[in-house]
Amino acid sequence: MSQVYGSSTELAILAALQRGPLRLDQVPALLERIGVAGAHEAPTEVALHDVGASLMAEGLVATARADENEPPHAATYAMTDLGRDASRRWMRAALSARTPGPQLQAAFALLLLMPPEDGLTELEARRTAVRDEFADLQRAVDTPDRSQSAVGALEQRYRLALAVGELDWLTATIRDLHARRGVWATTST
Repeated sequence: MSQVYGSSTELAILAALQRGPLRLDQVPALLERIGVAGAHEAPTEVALHDVGASLMAEGLVATARADENEPPHAATYAMTDLGRDASRRWMRAALSARTPGPQLQAAFALLLLMPPEDGLTELEARRTAVRDEFADLQRAVDTPDRSQSAVGALEQRYRLALAVGELDWLTATIRDLHARRGVWATTST
């Protein structure tokens, strides 16, 4: 792949196709339903189809028309196995990032649209990584390095507090996913 998910439109299409085949003009409504649309300006129909063509060229999505006389905007797109694998690899990488940002938000959108068991696997992997980070930070705080500056020590304690909060959030989210409560009650397939 030339560039893995370089735009929010690519991410939007791949996230929406996690649920199954659809027309690209249906992508904005699906993302709005799960609360993603407010984060980015909705892509135009032309942008959706340009990006769809690019994703097709990379083998990440495929299209099928019921009738060859249908206009391009009536085409139904589906994620290919390559696209599914690539989007999951990207999501796994985004979820493993320790700095929040747009990529992590996009990963959460994909997470809400994928099968619950896959989402659970990804969240549990993130929780394991955060637990490991927490253990490392706790050791560092418990055995301070005398050469570390006061600012460095303060930052370490701050990162420890963030890890504690994220562990609590991940544990609650995983519990909700297991029980299909909260956002998982309405978004899971």
